[in-house]
Amino acid sequence: MGFLELIVDLASDALTASTAEEAVQPLIDVSDEAIFAKPFLKHARRARKPGAIRGFIRVALKKTPGLINEELWAAIKKRPPKGWTPMETPRLGRYIEGPSAADEVKWKSFRTYAGNERKRLKIHG
Repeated sequence: MGFLELIVDLASDALTASTAEEAVQPLIDVSDEAIFAKPFLKHARRARKPGAIRGFIRVALKKTPGLINEELWAAIKKRPPKGWTPMETPRLGRYIEGPSAADEVKWKSFRTYAGNERKRLKIHG
């Protein structure tokens, strides 16, 4: 079977597949590299843990559902997660520096995280 015939065969299988797993299965069976990926497939849809800031917000909102963003910020300033430093500057505003230079949560993102966690926890206020 030539390369073109293989591609046409795989494409027709993908079009008739009812799930993404069925569409990808022929590639897994054919590809040598995909043999190494098989053990990781069972973990592909596993929910990931939230980051330190989102986890802090989630725990704080579970404990006290009525907290507003200002109160969440005060709580994280009082006791930040390990390696994180809340900052407030006139020029840059509010943000939280993380353990590495790439880790940073700005105030706008912080508010978005809090809103998403409220939706997730079904807190209406």
